[in-house]
Amino acid sequence: MSYRGHFTVRQDNQVIFTYAAGGWDVITARDYCSCVRDTVKKLYHEPWAHILLLDDWILGTPEVEPIILDLTHWAMAHKLVCTAKVYQENMLKQYQLDKMNPVSSPTYRQQEFTEQQAALDWLASEGFNVASNQFDLSKV
Repeated sequence: MSYRGHFTVRQDNQVIFTYAAGGWDVITARDYCSCVRDTVKKLYHEPWAHILLLDDWILGTPEVEPIILDLTHWAMAHKLVCTAKVYQENMLKQYQLDKMNPVSSPTYRQQEFTEQQAALDWLASEGFNVASNQFDLSKV
């Protein structure tokens, strides 16, 4: 596992997949935001969902928090309706994620999962199906 932050973003139907790893600094967070915005431009004419695979993510510096929070607000303004976060229980990770994500609302739902398939099942129940059963980590 790398301590230097990196990520992969890909699209499957109306779902954006993010794999995040390492520790994130401002540069990584800004690069990530740019990549997500570029990817979302292809699909925000319709409601879309986001699944984040965060087991290998090691947190971010405090300066990352407002950058990611701004991206989340931007995404919600561009038809993001569901977010599924996948990671093993970790109180520090949950604390920082809570600071970077608004709470659920009537137009935005989010859930946390420990298993990727459970997250995909939830997204499917919300109307967001993906062509593949799993996000293939060998392609990140």
